[in-house]
Amino acid sequence: MNQTLFLNGKIYTGDPALSECAAIALLDDKIIALGSTSDLIRQFPTFGQIDLGGKRVLPAFTDAHTHFLSYCLKQKQ
Repeated sequence: MNQTLFLNGKIYTGDPALSECAAIALLDDKIIALGSTSDLIRQFPTFGQIDLGGKRVLPAFTDAHTHFLSYCLKQKQ
C-alpha cells in the first residue's frame, strides 16, 4: 500500500474554498487529504514523507498528446 505525504509545498487544489495548501496525503495514488504540513503529519504519522521545499504542485495536470497531421507529414520526409 502506497502511503505518502507531500509536505511544505504550494499545492493548487482547484477548489475555490481552499485554492492552495501546503500538504497533500496520498493513499494508493489517490488524494485523501489536503491541509497544512503540521495537520497532515499529525493525522497520518505512519505515512512516508516527501519535502517539496516550497515547490509548486499541480495535481492531475498532464499533457501528453500528438498533433497527428504534423506527425504524419514529418514521417513522409
